[in-house]
Amino acid sequence: QERKWDLRTGMYWVSGAKSNLFSVPGGHVIPLVFAGKATAVKLTLSRTLLPSSRTVVESIVPGGKSWRRLVPTSGRTFSVPVVRGCAMVKIG
Repeated sequence: QERKWDLRTGMYWVSGAKSNLFSVPGGHVIPLVFAGKATAVKLTLSRTLLPSSRTVVESIVPGGKSWRRLVPTSGRTFSVPVVRGCAMVKIG
């Protein structure tokens, strides 16, 4: 799948993990890594990435069989489950 590293600043904020933002056909993905022994990571998306409440945000963890839809904990902030310190978030 074609992806392009998105280096714009202020697109999202993450607490408890390292991450990157990639543009992919149909939206964006954010791999979350090095979360240590945490079970969840806090992710806040900018209005650019989350323009409306209809924008779908999903995640998958290592060994996961399917993507799971995420619901904001407040505003544009999500609690993303992580397994073995990582997860993948898909926005689109």
